[in-house]
Amino acid sequence: MNFEVEHWKQTMNNLSENMVQKDYNWLIQQIEKALSSNPSKLRQILYQIDIEEAKLAKIFSQSLSNAWAKELADLMIERELKKRETRKKYRCGEGDGFFD
Repeated sequence: MNFEVEHWKQTMNNLSENMVQKDYNWLIQQIEKALSSNPSKLRQILYQIDIEEAKLAKIFSQSLSNAWAKELADLMIERELKKRETRKKYRCGEGDGFFD
């Protein structure tokens, strides 16, 4: 029985890792398309996500152009994770709200 549970956990972990990698690759592909077809729109999106201008400038000035999409994807994910962490940190519990 324990073997079955461990096997199931391992299968789910592998599936989850595959899904994350697939989504990551998709994001990189979308960024590559935007870089080639509409870089100004991509800049707007990066601004809306709240990516620091200094980090963008560093990528565009110090990295090879074929690495831009991957590095931008990493920045986007990093920023979204920071937002999630901040929301979790400051989320009000039941009865902790301003009007409670």
